[in-house]
Amino acid sequence: MIDEAGMAGTRTLAPLITAAVAARAKVVLAGDTRQLSEIDAGGLVRALDHQLAGIHLTHNRRQHQPWERAALTQLRTGAVKRSLDAYLAHDRVTTAPTARALRAQLAGDYVAAYRNGEQVLMLATRRSDVNDLNRRARCLLADQHTFTGPVLYIGGKPFQTGERIICTRNQHRLGITNGTTATITSVEPDERSITALTDGGSILTLPARYIDAGHVQHGYATTIHKAQGQTLDRAYILTTGLNRESGYTALSRGRKENRLYTIAVDNEHDHGHTHTPDPIDDLQHNLTTTTAQELATHYRQPTTPTQGPEPDLRARPRHRPLNYYRPRSLVA
Repeated sequence: MIDEAGMAGTRTLAPLITAAVAARAKVVLAGDTRQLSEIDAGGLVRALDHQLAGIHLTHNRRQHQPWERAALTQLRTGAVKRSLDAYLAHDRVTTAPTARALRAQLAGDYVAAYRNGEQVLMLATRRSDVNDLNRRARCLLADQHTFTGPVLYIGGKPFQTGERIICTRNQHRLGITNGTTATITSVEPDERSITALTDGGSILTLPARYIDAGHVQHGYATTIHKAQGQTLDRAYILTTGLNRESGYTALSRGRKENRLYTIAVDNEHDHGHTHTPDPIDDLQHNLTTTTAQELATHYRQPTTPTQGPEPDLRARPRHRPLNYYRPRSLVA
């Protein structure tokens, strides 16, 4: 069984499926082709879903508000303007005149929710943005005396008891998977070790070799890729670099609230331009842009290079089943 299979490239899935066929085994691909797409060449899961009529969940049980469930369905199916209008009508889009002001507002909102005991996370598409948001939130929390005990510096960044952290490398012998989130319960600077309580309720001891390899980061903000699969109370999303798939993934994380943060007029990077696009129009355009991939076999080819009209390369093949990827063991 492969979880988040929609993110697996064809070069990863094809040999695995071939091996499963040889072993007369069954492969179960679980995921969502409308969420984050493959980084490598992909489209296989979308093609299999199209050819084999995959099993679909039809009810959203995560978001509490009916209007938000409807808005997510609209975003998922391409009705981006109607979806965005719903978020605007319910005051879920925050704007600021500059990038600096927007990030300050985002970090402040995060800290307020965090101090209120909410399970909250800031999401961004770029690691540089994540690092900046983590730094801002950490400074605000430190000013409010949230952390206690000695300080352990990791890559020049301070870590204390009470910090939120995220682990970025699998280490199964330690009970750690990539993306594990936890709260530090004690720090040993001399031994360079950390003890933390995971969100799942288990206790982790992170040794120096894991820490010094750079696999521990502050966990107030993370990339949308790291957050896929998480369920939160509130998700606060920086819209820079957002597209259809990353937007849908981010906006479906929070049960109580999902909020978008976008720049109204970026004076810091305007470079003298006389026209600044409307931030909502710009956001709508970004959420309309898709990164979904398709297999080459989904593109119709002309029968001869010199006869007939120019083919519709986007047309779905009607008489070309994906036989190579349709072994009997997968259909059964």
